[in-house]
Amino acid sequence: MVSSNVVPRVRIDCRPEVNESESASGSDTDTSASSWENGAAWLASWERFQALRKVWQNTAPWTKNVLAFWHTYLLFVVACAIACSSLVVVLFWHVEWFHRYHPDVSEFDFTLHFLAAFVKSWLLISIASDLLRFCYLLGVDVWRVDMFEAYRRAMCFASFAEINAGNLYVCGWPQPIQNWRKVVDLVLQVCIYVSLDVLPVILLALDFASWSYHFTLAVVVLSVACVHVLLFFLSWSFGDLALKCAAFSAACRGKVLKVSHLGTATKLLPIPVMDEQPEETAVPGWELQNTFLVEDAPPAQGPGQRSRGRFATARSSKRSKTLQLPFSAERDTGSGSDTENFPSMARAPSSWTLPSSIHAERSGHILLNEHIVRNAESVGSVGGDSPWDACMPLCVSIFCLADVFPLVFTVLVCILGAAFERYAVVTISLLAAVLVLALIYIGKPRESLLQCWPKRPHLDKMQDWGEMFCSLSYADQLANRAPFVAITYLLGVLAGYLDWWYSMSYCAVILVLCFLVQIAVLVERPWGWLLGMLESLALALVCCGILWASPVLGPGQDTVLILGFFGFRLFGLQKQLVSGQGAKKLAMVALCTFQLALDVFVICSCIAHHREEAQEPMFCDPRLPSCPHYRVGYIGDLGGRWPICEMSFMTNGQGTSLSLSDFALMSAFTYEPPKNVPSLLQQFFPGWRVSFQHIPLLLTGTFDWTSFYEFTSEDNSTSVFAVRGTTDIFDALQDMDLWLPVGMMYVFERLGPNIVSLWGPGIAWICRRVYLLQDGNFSLSFMGLLHEVRARMQSYPSRVYYITGHSLGGGIAKLVAAEAMREELKESGLSDRVEMTAVAFAAPGIGVAEALLFGRDVKSTNRLTSVTVQPQNDIVSRIDHNTGSAIPVDCKGSPRHCHSIYATLCSMYRVCGSKRASHELLIPCGWCADMPCDLNSSA
Repeated sequence: MVSSNVVPRVRIDCRPEVNESESASGSDTDTSASSWENGAAWLASWERFQALRKVWQNTAPWTKNVLAFWHTYLLFVVACAIACSSLVVVLFWHVEWFHRYHPDVSEFDFTLHFLAAFVKSWLLISIASDLLRFCYLLGVDVWRVDMFEAYRRAMCFASFAEINAGNLYVCGWPQPIQNWRKVVDLVLQVCIYVSLDVLPVILLALDFASWSYHFTLAVVVLSVACVHVLLFFLSWSFGDLALKCAAFSAACRGKVLKVSHLGTATKLLPIPVMDEQPEETAVPGWELQNTFLVEDAPPAQGPGQRSRGRFATARSSKRSKTLQLPFSAERDTGSGSDTENFPSMARAPSSWTLPSSIHAERSGHILLNEHIVRNAESVGSVGGDSPWDACMPLCVSIFCLADVFPLVFTVLVCILGAAFERYAVVTISLLAAVLVLALIYIGKPRESLLQCWPKRPHLDKMQDWGEMFCSLSYADQLANRAPFVAITYLLGVLAGYLDWWYSMSYCAVILVLCFLVQIAVLVERPWGWLLGMLESLALALVCCGILWASPVLGPGQDTVLILGFFGFRLFGLQKQLVSGQGAKKLAMVALCTFQLALDVFVICSCIAHHREEAQEPMFCDPRLPSCPHYRVGYIGDLGGRWPICEMSFMTNGQGTSLSLSDFALMSAFTYEPPKNVPSLLQQFFPGWRVSFQHIPLLLTGTFDWTSFYEFTSEDNSTSVFAVRGTTDIFDALQDMDLWLPVGMMYVFERLGPNIVSLWGPGIAWICRRVYLLQDGNFSLSFMGLLHEVRARMQSYPSRVYYITGHSLGGGIAKLVAAEAMREELKESGLSDRVEMTAVAFAAPGIGVAEALLFGRDVKSTNRLTSVTVQPQNDIVSRIDHNTGSAIPVDCKGSPRHCHSIYATLCSMYRVCGSKRASHELLIPCGWCADMPCDLNSSA
């Protein structure tokens, strides 16, 4: 009976070396003995390393935990940067497509234009979700005892066993480690710790010393971390490609490439002698997750020989010189085999005396991963009674619900379409329901029964290669197509709801094609590997053709981009990776939800391609009997001594000034019909005039969506630019274009601290770099306003300039004021004499948006001369961080009510009064709930 004490840990070889079965029997005894000596020496070195590791864990474990926590937090910020960058580019492509749309375009061209943007967006979302998955995997990797071990193995091309298994940590470093791998790994470790730990400390010290390196710190650290994630993804992809090529070469010669699942740093535990061929992850009477049995390459099927698992090999001119751990003493090490091993294990002569750990293996022991069983004494006995599992019924219910959810959802949408008389929705939903039923009752049950072609051993091996290494099996293909099919169906439902039968029919055709290709997988064997590769190539050509016919950027740019996307995804033939699959699904759901919502915005914008002049007027002429009004007193209820009441802005006129409530009135004018604005200006500001206005009503074909006015005083001494805020879907698109990354950062800030304040400028810089790969200017949506402001300031440098706005208009006002004093005025020598003050109401901050748009952290005068009025309970004004002064205003209503410019005016008038000694102020009845109407004063 073997003792139950834990024997010394051993490493199993996973080196990509070749050991051709034809030459295995010709190994000489000297080479084998040398292999055994090297293995024994390495075993002693490994035991010494384990002792040092225990000393490290017992003396200073907190240092490793601190580093792991810092790396995890940094990778979380990197995930935010990747998500923001991807969404910014997707938004740009859709907005670009919207600007190219014209109401007179044919339905075919309309659909083709949309497909071009949709295809690029879908491919980008697929790659972004993969990158986010590797962010998660790298975050898991930092908590390992050997930090970044999976990342380092992938960079050293030593992770073939993990790639084949689709799981990390199923195999450690190949033993003995080749010198070039040691050098590469050492250099990589130095680069990792210097770039992620030492460099941030240096930049942080410089920032504390000078308070001027915050932007550099955020940009450099985030950029380096993004590079590490990208390298992990690329090295894994290249390893996957190398494994495919090696397996394809073996399959062409009628052989099979099998990769070992053996773990490293394992413990030998006493387990009862098992059956001849036990399950890979099960022990009799006891189930352990991630438990790996010792397996080796199946020998030739000769008399008395049986296949026993697998070891992995790669092509090399040398024979593997490593230690082999046989699973049982009776195993035959036959010399013939049709299986190439990756990596190989040298066969020990029968005369060797194995150490006690190996004899324990022969006596019926099993290898378990160390991260599953860390203490052998706590494992307990195998078998016995087990408690009831309350989670099992719930898990089974969720699993069954997931199977029937597509059918239930399509039927429900069909019923809703019939109820609302949207027969296009009914059509595509019925089609989708029929296809789902066909997949349930035709596809899965017969997956293993259909064999339409005669069996050919050589082609069968090629088919096995396609299913194992290229994800061409029925289940893998179904899982890969499901997200694309789902979003295509939802777009078809949207088109059907809008009665766009032509666009809906496109989506229906795509659904049918996906169904036919999926069902064809069942009858393609043994030609599925070839047809799958041809399908991937055809999809790439079709996507390039769509973009050539309707380029979003340019035919050459789009083609290079599409081929690059397909190359990153190995043309859809990646081997399935189970690790991090949940993180990838979550990322894809979030990104696809955004894309679908964006499609709704853009499509609805195309329906209403003409902008309405304004909403229902909120002002009226108090001289009319139909216009009841309220007379605002000179001093408010609270005496008018608050900062919001005392703040005034001088003009060049003699003794005249403007208050915050005056700027709020001008901001409110922008929401009125343009024909009413001049009379309103005369009513509330006698002598002022509208000297310029820009109201883009036909939005397509132009990037300049911003509506604004220029108000000039009677003596031409003061100009006030008033920018309109969000009123329709076009303004909503502009909001997304400018503040989408900031909004995403606030979503991530709910999960991790200080994302916006610490890392906002760095994330914005990365988003800008990605954006500029597509377009040369990020701020086109308000370029007309910026050019007009600069032209006025250069033509009339003696004037006093202000810019104001509410909501989106206030944010744009602060951005324009921040940019107006830059290069052009500095070159003309006017920057010392001309200034512009921004006064914004319920507007988002520009701390991150400024870095996103202008690409540098310039402390402009806007940080000192901008004022933002923040109503209580308002959410918009708390997006991004303000760079100037913030003035609070009382508001007791809901966030939507408090965001209104009229609610802000009511609060200021109630507290401060009109502050107009020489001019009576009348406001329409109904603005303010606490201000009664004076019905008799209108006579």
